[in-house]
Amino acid sequence: MFPSAQLRRFWILIASLALLGGEGAVLGQVIPPRHLPGSVVPPVTARGISGQFIVSGPTGAKPRIGLIPESAGGEEIGLEPQWLAVAAERVKRAVLGRFDATDRWQGKIHIYIRPKRELGAGPLRIVPVSFPGGWQYRLDVPEEIEWRRLVRALVEVVLLEVANREAGTQVGLPPLWLNEGVSFLILADQGRDLVLEGHQAVRRNERKPSLLAEARRMLDGRSPLLFSELSFPGENLPNDTALWSAFQASAALLTHELLTDETGRRSMGQFLRGLPRCLNWQTAFIEAHRNRFLSALEVEKWWAVNSIHVLGRDPALLWTREVTLDQLAAIQVEHMEIGRGTNAPIQRNSIPLSQVLLQWDAATQREVIRRKESQLRELYQHAPIDLLPLVSDYYRTLQQYAADRFGNGAGELRRAELEQRVRVVATKTSRRLQELDRKRTALRETPSNQPQAKVP
Repeated sequence: MFPSAQLRRFWILIASLALLGGEGAVLGQVIPPRHLPGSVVPPVTARGISGQFIVSGPTGAKPRIGLIPESAGGEEIGLEPQWLAVAAERVKRAVLGRFDATDRWQGKIHIYIRPKRELGAGPLRIVPVSFPGGWQYRLDVPEEIEWRRLVRALVEVVLLEVANREAGTQVGLPPLWLNEGVSFLILADQGRDLVLEGHQAVRRNERKPSLLAEARRMLDGRSPLLFSELSFPGENLPNDTALWSAFQASAALLTHELLTDETGRRSMGQFLRGLPRCLNWQTAFIEAHRNRFLSALEVEKWWAVNSIHVLGRDPALLWTREVTLDQLAAIQVEHMEIGRGTNAPIQRNSIPLSQVLLQWDAATQREVIRRKESQLRELYQHAPIDLLPLVSDYYRTLQQYAADRFGNGAGELRRAELEQRVRVVATKTSRRLQELDRKRTALRETPSNQPQAKVP
């Protein structure tokens, strides 16, 4: 006989199994939970590998069993938190790579995936929020979005965070041309590989478009916009399709030229960091590029000339790497004829350009530098893409020397001060040219994976 309490528990157990019936009576079987109609699905939060991006969405990845469908290659993609977190990290790495910057982020970026009907067709909003330790940022994106639009939004929020890492009371806003220019460059470089879409087998075998070819196509025969036009775009700019395409292409060319060499990338990094301390971005830009531009007018003149040269680069007329390096080496040497006596034959000697700056008089130097700058500009139109930074470094080194040696203010110095300034500037530039010569020699010994172009 069971005790009365044990007997009562035994009959309760039998009654419970009878009420479950059929499937529930099988021991070891898990009964799946049933959501009530209208129940709220808890949000899913994913974090990027760096910890900076926190992405929240209504659902996570849904398991797929069987054949994974192939992507139709559409422009719109569906967003899921874990894939969007990866895409945000990729975009950030691409942006920082353009500035040669390290990932020392300060402000977290919160991305919320929301139903498309809630956000509508308007522009995506980035909201900076002030915290005691600095700024954090909120970006709302629809659950389905055109992937290029997503990349541009991620580029903008990354640049905003980089510009405001030093906590302040004022938010520094990067200009529109910089946001669009950087977006254009990384889209042309990495394209669809920047973003991910879950549960899709994607095949990509198309060639990446050339930056210059794409810029020419978007300009559609018109000249690049002036620096003033990029600085002060009209309110209806996005509504004018042709003007908006020209703005994007011009911004890409300008950004590419400003980030071509190490000096330019360092100055652009200083420009971003200086935005919160200035009332407008133009002041921060001039302060960061003080070694090249003294005013917005000088930037305007430089861009008016440089944009035409950049756009004139024809891929069909590019030289091989070896020919370009040979031409560059020839530019760095100046030839002179020396007569040893009245009836002695003329001897032809060569002197490196780095020594010309130290030994020759000012008038002769001025003519030599003007000629070398012209030769370097011509070489820039034919150099392969991997040698463009080196050609640009040579050109800007001579340009800076001419500004320091013969620029405004040199005539106001006393003779002793002028001689000291000339020695310092010439020695500094000569050493820089020798560094570039060593770099050119190293590049000649290093094979390139760039495709070889035609020989002139």
